[in-house]
Amino acid sequence: MVARLTVALLALTAVVLAAPAGAKAPEKVSADLSIRVDMTPRKAAARGTFECQGKLRSEKRACENFRTVSLFRIPEGGGKAEVLGDYETPGNGKWSILVFANSDGTYFATTPKVNLPSGTICKRARSKDLVRDVMP
Repeated sequence: MVARLTVALLALTAVVLAAPAGAKAPEKVSADLSIRVDMTPRKAAARGTFECQGKLRSEKRACENFRTVSLFRIPEGGGKAEVLGDYETPGNGKWSILVFANSDGTYFATTPKVNLPSGTICKRARSKDLVRDVMP
C-alpha cells in the first residue's frame, strides 16, 4: 500500500514539474511614452495652470489602453521628484494633466509594468525629461 502511494506521488510530482516546461513564455511588449507642454491651453490659462500631455505608444494596442500615467516634477535646482498627478489612458493612449503655471523644473512621465490577463507583459515606460524654466 505504501509503495503504491509513493509511486502515485512520484508520478503526480513528475506531471506537475513537467507542465511549466511546456508552457509558453509570456510575451514582453515595449512601450514609448512622450511628454509635451501646451503653454496656451484653452481654459487652463485663466486658472493659472498649463497642460502637460503626451501619448503612450506600443506595438500592441492592448498595452496603450487603460494604463496609468504618472507625471513627476523635479524642482528647479534639484531635489526629490514629486508626483503632480495621474491619468488613466483611454483606448488611444493619450494622456493630459494640468499643472500650476509657476511650476518650473524638470518634468517626466512614467507608466508601470502591467501583466495582462492574456499573458502579455506591457513593459514600464518613462518619457524623456522636459525642462521648463520660464520664471526670471
